[in-house]
Amino acid sequence: MGDVIFKSKNEEMGIAEVSLMFDNSTKLFNTEFREVKFTRRVFMRGGSEYFINSSPCRLIDIQELTADSGIGKGLNIIINQGQINEIAVLKPIERKAIIEEVLGISKHKNRRDKSLSKLQKVKNDIDRIDDLMEEIKRTMDPLEIEAKRAQKHAEIFNLLKDEEISLFIAHLNHLNNEWESENESYRKNKDELKEIASKILSAEKEKNDLLKLIDKEQSEYEFWKNKIDWFNSEKNGLESIIALIESKKSVFSTLYNMLDLKFTSSMENIKEPQVPLEKGRNGIDISSLQRISNGLKRIDGLLLKFLENLKKTLKDKNIFCYVENEGNLIIEEIKKLYKIIETSQRGKDEVSKKESQKGNEKKIDNFKKRLDRIRIIKNICMTNLERSRKIHSILNGYLSVSEGIKNKLYPEFERRSSLVSGSQDKINELGSRLNKLSISRANSGL
Repeated sequence: MGDVIFKSKNEEMGIAEVSLMFDNSTKLFNTEFREVKFTRRVFMRGGSEYFINSSPCRLIDIQELTADSGIGKGLNIIINQGQINEIAVLKPIERKAIIEEVLGISKHKNRRDKSLSKLQKVKNDIDRIDDLMEEIKRTMDPLEIEAKRAQKHAEIFNLLKDEEISLFIAHLNHLNNEWESENESYRKNKDELKEIASKILSAEKEKNDLLKLIDKEQSEYEFWKNKIDWFNSEKNGLESIIALIESKKSVFSTLYNMLDLKFTSSMENIKEPQVPLEKGRNGIDISSLQRISNGLKRIDGLLLKFLENLKKTLKDKNIFCYVENEGNLIIEEIKKLYKIIETSQRGKDEVSKKESQKGNEKKIDNFKKRLDRIRIIKNICMTNLERSRKIHSILNGYLSVSEGIKNKLYPEFERRSSLVSGSQDKINELGSRLNKLSISRANSGL
């Protein structure tokens, strides 16, 4: 077959194929086809393929199909050229083979040989099995022991598996119970946290309200405290002013009494003409008027100092303006008195120059005029004394009003102070409550 294979570089084309077509109308082959085609395909790389009617098959299938028909390899139904001579010179044994082939005995021999070969294979397999059985028997006891161990292991493993499953189920149930318990605790803690949060919010709101109230009360507290301090300072200032006015009033009273005494003595001197005129002039003009002039100067200085202190002390503009106007009027009157006294002194000098030229009547008239001036001074002092008393009464009224306001404000001040203290205590209590709620919230979160 190698001679007829097409030689080509392409391996797929390096093949040779031979087909034999038979008419099977006479049922030469045991098949239902009317035509039977046997095909063999040989490859250059080696190997063959067989086909029956283009269907792939084995070589033994073709041999079995052609065995009953006498067609096959080594059979003499188809004789090649030059083969007749070989048949003639065959040995008896070889001729016997040809005769058996012609009679159809060879196919049975072939089958017998195949069966024997199969039986031999079976025998060989049985022998091998026997050997294996012997080997197995030798290892049966250890295997039996191992089997028992394996069976026991399997039982223990199954038991352990069941126990593990039971333990797992129990653990799972325990975890489920713990889960339910934790969920319930979580819900309770969540509700407690909500309640604590609401309490914290309400406490913070209450704290803010109290802080606002404290700020308001604190501002009112400071306001009333400043008011009380102001009234206390005003009271102290008024008391000092009243004391100063009392001293000035005593000065005016002394001046008034002195002038009244001098006026009375002068009137007595006028009624007693036997008293020497020079003595009357010296007693009234020189000593009395000089003392009056000095006293008025002191009063003028004290009044100016009094008005300066009054400016620093009084804060009520209306009262200060009134007192300042009264003080200015007193100072103006004192200046008038001072001018009158100076006029009296100048008159005294003129009278002393002309006393030798004028008579006693003229002197008496001048003296009367001086007495009139003294009366005017007395009236002015009385007027100033009344004005001082009026200022004193006004300041006393202002002081009493201040005392009344203080007495009214002090209870309110005490009440505001107690409210501030109570609010501060509430804030401290709220702070402690907030700290406790925060600690409870942190513990609930944990």
